[in-house]
Amino acid sequence: MPEIEFFQATRQFFEAGQVDVLEWSFDVGWGRSLPGWLGELLVFFSDRDRLFGHGVSYSLLSAKWQLPQAQWLERYQAELQKYHYHHISEHFGWMGAGNFYHSAPLSVPLTPETLAMGIDRLQNLARVSSTPIGLENLAFAWNR
Repeated sequence: MPEIEFFQATRQFFEAGQVDVLEWSFDVGWGRSLPGWLGELLVFFSDRDRLFGHGVSYSLLSAKWQLPQAQWLERYQAELQKYHYHHISEHFGWMGAGNFYHSAPLSVPLTPETLAMGIDRLQNLARVSSTPIGLENLAFAWNR
């Protein structure tokens, strides 16, 4: 979290070396000016192969491939030029429904078509990076 309150609440743990890994939701930071302390933490954990990335807005299971997803992949490639991620994860759902950007991902029906779509989107992600990819399996990820 790039907010100063997070840093104030956790600083003592970082300074004492009690934090083994750091997870950063990298796409939350795109287009924002990040505070210096956050950049230092990202570099520190990246240089030690202890930085885990989490994407929240790729919209893996959106029914239609759209320009924002292609742009997301381009920004992700640029992200990999700045930091080394041990692995990344992405929400297992969809978020590409207009002004619902700040909401949780929504589930999709379990069908052969949605499964094929998910495989295709994961392959798109894998093509731009050799970083291992995980999925955040939300409790409602597949809905019948």
